[in-house]
Amino acid sequence: MADIPDILVRPQGLTSSGAFVDAAAPDPALEPASPSIDWGRRTEQALTILILFMMSDALIGPLVDPNQAGGDDNPWLRAMWLPIYGLTSGLAALRWRAIVKAWLPLTLVGLLMVLAWASSTWSIAPEVTTRRVIALAFTSLFAIYLGARWSWRELVTLVASLGFLLAIGSYAVCIGDPTLGVHHGVNAGDWRGLWFEKNAMGEIMAVSVLASVAAARLWPTQRWRWIVNGLLGLGLVIMSRSGTALIAVGLILGATTALSLLKRGPALAVITIFGAGAVAFGVAAAQLLAPGIFLTLLGKDATLTGRTDIWAAILRQASAHPWLGFGYAAFWEKTSAPAAFVRVQTGWDVPSAHNGWLDILVQLGGVGVALCALLLVAGYVLALVRALDGRDGDWGLIYLSLFLIIAVSESVLMARNSLPWTLCIATLTKMFIDDGARRPIEARLRDSEDQADDLWPPDFVGDL
Repeated sequence: MADIPDILVRPQGLTSSGAFVDAAAPDPALEPASPSIDWGRRTEQALTILILFMMSDALIGPLVDPNQAGGDDNPWLRAMWLPIYGLTSGLAALRWRAIVKAWLPLTLVGLLMVLAWASSTWSIAPEVTTRRVIALAFTSLFAIYLGARWSWRELVTLVASLGFLLAIGSYAVCIGDPTLGVHHGVNAGDWRGLWFEKNAMGEIMAVSVLASVAAARLWPTQRWRWIVNGLLGLGLVIMSRSGTALIAVGLILGATTALSLLKRGPALAVITIFGAGAVAFGVAAAQLLAPGIFLTLLGKDATLTGRTDIWAAILRQASAHPWLGFGYAAFWEKTSAPAAFVRVQTGWDVPSAHNGWLDILVQLGGVGVALCALLLVAGYVLALVRALDGRDGDWGLIYLSLFLIIAVSESVLMARNSLPWTLCIATLTKMFIDDGARRPIEARLRDSEDQADDLWPPDFVGDL
């Protein structure tokens, strides 16, 4: 009997102990383990999106300071940022190894922080400079964490998910409470959503469109969901009637199409290059034959709505402190004498230079402009070199291009508690630490077909 298999001696379903079990029931030991949710990772993602939401300046400002009377000096707004800085410190401490590996962007950004901190010694408003440098330092730390911690796909998905939440909130406000979400007076009828004015909403939604396009490329199984997400942002851009945002979306779609064609072989690459050259030639010819035609199409005058007058007045003031400026974030204080001269010369209460480079010039002088240019140019060169590998869904090059264009007309450089500056530094960080040792995009996209396609927003996975 010892040589006879046990299955022939004992009836099916009878265990060696004499107990019967259901033979049709699956063996628990052989069943695949049900996927468990990584709550720690999900919590980190949620906290990251929360901080990005605060950086977007949506909803909080219009509710707490609807008349924009206090700005950074509003005690409620200042108090609301303290827990955000605490969360930033906690996330940075949790992922300190990843941040240390980003030593090059950390060093370059650190030099800017040191200069901004040192400027409190010659600032015309030292207390203001000291307080706002702290805010800038936490903003930049979070940006480096964002770039060092998350993969390209995770980064663009986080931004696109934020865009989805902001778009849904903006539609709800504009339709449900037009007195809050729609402009009245000068820009009557233009949507502004969760922000103070329409251009802010247009710029954030343009970024959401770019992130959605990149996410659609990096999540093939969920492409249509991200396309819908991008269309939500595009609808808000159109309803805002923001000329800058509309141009940004046009550039995003055009650049994405051009980069896609460049990757499809030499024939299409040559056609794309010639086509881009023809468009550039047409734009230049139109500007030469009909100066100001594009400004007219955008509803702007030759002074860019008074910006050129501001720039001329600022340059006259900057000549008094050309190398080190008047101190970080001090020039536009209400008690600032140099700013008072600019306001008298322009005839209105100018809040900023409306040019990122000129704002750095009057705050940190030529030294600050040089350090900022070194950081941006180095990152942009890397973006150009890696433009065709596709690992970032074309986010890097297009976003940095848009950021540099916007910096000509808006004060986004070294802006504290600012989403554009945060995403710029995060993108630069990934450009610096990404060693390029990745498989071709086609292979990575084939692998991603195995990802579940029934999630919204999708599960985040490791780097492609």
